[in-house]
This record gives sequence, C-alpha cells and structure tokens, in this order.
Amino acid sequence: MQIVHILFNIINCLIIYKLTLSYTNFNKAIIASLISIIAYIFLPSTLINSAAILIIFLAAMTLFKYYDNMKIYKIIPLGILISILAIIRLDMATFIYGMYFWAMFWAGIANVDGLSLPVFNRIIHGLSHSFFFTLIVFLAAIPYLIFKILNNKLDFFLGTLHNEIVKMFSSSGIFKLPENMIFFVPLIIYITSLLLLIIKHKRKILLANTPNFWKEMLILNFGLNLYPQAIATPDAEHFLPLLLVASMLIPNLATYITLQKTNKTIIKY
Repeated sequence: MQIVHILFNIINCLIIYKLTLSYTNFNKAIIASLISIIAYIFLPSTLINSAAILIIFLAAMTLFKYYDNMKIYKIIPLGILISILAIIRLDMATFIYGMYFWAMFWAGIANVDGLSLPVFNRIIHGLSHSFFFTLIVFLAAIPYLIFKILNNKLDFFLGTLHNEIVKMFSSSGIFKLPENMIFFVPLIIYITSLLLLIIKHKRKILLANTPNFWKEMLILNFGLNLYPQAIATPDAEHFLPLLLVASMLIPNLATYITLQKTNKTIIKY
C-alpha cells in the first residue's frame, strides 16, 4: 500500500503541473510542481487523503476541458468522479460538490461558450449544466446506495451526509477562524489571488468570458472550499491540500507583483 500511496502523491504533483500549465506557462507550472513536491516531503499524508486529492484534481482536469468548449457531455466524467469522492471522503465532497455546481453556472452566465445569449438564457444554460452535473453525481452513486440499502446502512450514510452539511454552515465550518496562525497563510494567498483576478479582469488582461479566467477561478475556489473543512481539523495533514492548491496560485501572484514593481521602477527613472 505504501507504493500505491507514493504513486498517488507523484501523480498529484504531475497533475498540479498540468493544471497550472493549462492557464499559465511552463516556468510557472514547474514552480507549482516543485512547491507541491516539497509539501509532500515535509507534510504527512494518509493514503485516503492522497486518493481524495487525486480525485479532486482529476475532476479539475475534466472541468478544464469542459471550459474549453462548454460541451455538456464533458460533465459526465466530472459527476462520476465527485460521486466517487463522496464515497471515500464525504466531508470533502460536501464542499467540493457545491464548488463545481457554481463553477459551471457562473461560467455559463459569463458567455464562455461564445453563444452571446441574452442574460436570462445564459442563466438557464448555466443552471441546466449544473443540474445535469448533479444528476450524474446521483446516478453514479446509485450502486453504492443500493449496497447500503441491502446492508441496512442507508440511514447511517444519510445521517453522516446531514451532519456534514450542518457542520459546513456551523461555527466549526465556514464561519470558523483558524486556531493555528499558519492556516492564515493559504487563506491570504487565496484572497490575494482573487483580488488579482478581479484586477486583471478590470484591466482587460484576462476577461471573464475566457476559459483561462475560469480555470484560475476554479483553482482558488478549491482553496476557499477546502479551507473550512481543513480548519475544522487544523493539523498538518489537513494543511497539505491547502498548500497544494496555493502552489498553483503562487507563481501567478509572484509574477504579477514583480512586474508591478518593475513597471514602477521604469516609470520612476
């Protein structure tokens, strides 16, 4: 099992490279993968946690392909992956499902597909894709739910799901502040990255109707959605996913800050 665990971690680092390359460039993707490798070296990770992260990242790659042309059939593997995630890490899935739902909805409203539909039609378009995603998640989970029914464990599963949803909106969920100061670091990176994305949009560097805008938005949303689940159990293992997500945002952030300082220096002289 140790070999499988190491393999999952290696694949996660490779996927981080691939995801970052999808919306930045080669150098930034290399930096992101190096940060993720260092994170895996120094922070603990269980096999099930590595498997859950792998599923989340594979789902991100699927959604990235969906953003490129917004074809609804590309949602099918995404729904299946999130259903599998719910089976092995229900706590993560309760946060991640909502993130993917709204990721497709807002991308549809932003006219990423280039259909130039009226606003109301874009809302319907976004909702139809989001609800289709929900349907696929449910259909993919049917064999597992049947298994639970046959073993008289469905009530336990539904009870666990209910508890996770309540926990999400409780004082120990999205409204909880981290007790460990180190957990503020990825949060600052996420918020700063969000502000940078807004700035780039306003300056027409990266428009909201382009796939790359939503790819970068998806990555920082990973962090913002995994953050409440992590601070509910603020240890090194739960800090790891936050750092992996941050690794894909840091290169863009550092490059933009460096360029701004360079431009100011040029203007000064």
